[in-house]
Amino acid sequence: MAITPTGPSAEVRHRAPHVPHRTRPSALQAACVAGAAVAALGAYAWPAGVMAQNMPGAGAYSLPSPLEGNAQPAAPGSTGKEARQQPFSWRISAEETLTDNVNLEPASVRKSDAVTRIAPGFSVNYRAGRVRLEGDVELPILLYARTGGQNNRIQPLANVTGRLEAVDNLIYVDASAQIQQTYFTPFAPTSTAIENNPQNAYTSYTYHVSPYLRYGSGDYSYLLRDNNIWTNVNSAPTATNNAYTNELVGEVRRNPTPLGWSADYQRNDVQFTEHQSQLVELARFSGLARPDRELELSASVGYENDRFVLEEQSGIIYGAGVRWRPSERLHFDANWEHRVFGPSYRVRLEDRTQLAVWSVEAARQITSYPELLATLPAGSVPTLLDSLFSSRVPDPTERQQFVQQFINARGLPQTLGDPLAIYTTQLHLEEHVGISYGIVGARNSIFLRVYRSRTEPLGSADTTDALLSTALNSTQTGASLTWSHQLQPRMRFSLSYEQRYVKSNDPIDVVSTGNASAHETSLNALLSVLLSTKTRVFGGVRYQRQRTDFGTGGYDESALFAGINYAFH
Repeated sequence: MAITPTGPSAEVRHRAPHVPHRTRPSALQAACVAGAAVAALGAYAWPAGVMAQNMPGAGAYSLPSPLEGNAQPAAPGSTGKEARQQPFSWRISAEETLTDNVNLEPASVRKSDAVTRIAPGFSVNYRAGRVRLEGDVELPILLYARTGGQNNRIQPLANVTGRLEAVDNLIYVDASAQIQQTYFTPFAPTSTAIENNPQNAYTSYTYHVSPYLRYGSGDYSYLLRDNNIWTNVNSAPTATNNAYTNELVGEVRRNPTPLGWSADYQRNDVQFTEHQSQLVELARFSGLARPDRELELSASVGYENDRFVLEEQSGIIYGAGVRWRPSERLHFDANWEHRVFGPSYRVRLEDRTQLAVWSVEAARQITSYPELLATLPAGSVPTLLDSLFSSRVPDPTERQQFVQQFINARGLPQTLGDPLAIYTTQLHLEEHVGISYGIVGARNSIFLRVYRSRTEPLGSADTTDALLSTALNSTQTGASLTWSHQLQPRMRFSLSYEQRYVKSNDPIDVVSTGNASAHETSLNALLSVLLSTKTRVFGGVRYQRQRTDFGTGGYDESALFAGINYAFH
């Protein structure tokens, strides 16, 4: 969630690595046309009658078969709830990788290596009474044959969320923890594999606790929420600062019948250690109108007070919004607001058919590094599949299990390509547009993501590091494509391609050509074979390349890998 939502209410969403960011209205129009074209192409390329065979949720459903990742017909009269699994699913994997450039260095100094990865882990999906806990934890142990003194490590990975309903239908507590390997800047080497250990890599720890009160009575609803985010950085290549973010949100709403109103207050305080606190504060009053059951309109006026690094701004704000639900599957939300830094907006359009799901999002708003790490990425594959299967697997617990097994069986990634969340101690303005599309069939699955994200700092520069300051004032453009194909009932092949291009918004002194740029490409091919309901073996190849105006100009890496997964059912 960005620091300052333009709608009347918002809740923090949680994520695994990388974040969406914002773009311009003209780009949104092109994105909508492109999204519709992709959806039409998918419907034409794979006729519904062909793809519906053996599809999850075609008629009665159960959880996906471990053999094929497709749902099998449930027993007559079954609801599918008999397939409910135990709360914890334990697993262990072992993998060997041969790489010709383990640290993603230039050709003149690169080192080849053999990397052994042993990774115990578990998934949790627990719902009982007023408590919900779900997520995934893995503890990869990485051992390097040639560069062990430099690279041997344990690299924890986690994404766990929970909710407690402390008082029935009144007081709740949301909490989450995310641990991930990520990268400081897109101008330096990044990788799709944690076996690589470039100097640009580091581990981020994000913890979120959010107690809140939510109550509705008749036409009135009330919300008071206190979001707290702690962000820590470990194994960083340069000096970093931990951060604490506090966001207070309050709202009173009278539902439109057909007219209504809402009043809301938001205060967001971002504090990095040894740095000045930065603040965004908003108060609004909105008039609401619902001319029919599908459409809701709003108009707002309010006041904003911001404190950035060595700079303060305040002034009157005003805006308008629309919420449209023409069907259960098609959703459209748009908000525009005049803010003290200029126009701010947030737009999202999403739709699904029986076999495909697609979405378009665009936004321009203030955000911060800690909140980007705590936000669900727009290119989340589980989110797309959750939407696709929502009507066929209505129980949230069963659907979450269904989606994760489907992803594992088909060799799909957890996230598609997204802009890199750049480390910075400053609040910044982000302008973003993105399109996500997925289509699944009896034997094929395709997921596509394209995006463009422009960032610029707010206030005076808070770093003298040329690489970090350039990344904060830059534009990232990228695309990713994942295709999965079932060769045999127990054998599946998947191919992933991703590229990202980043360019500084302004010329910089350290680059002779003016604007700095970097171009990165990665290609991964994977073949997996299911030996039993508990054991899967896999192997593949990887190629990565980057060309950049910084440092020594980039790298190339080729790798072979093979491994085995074992699940303790």
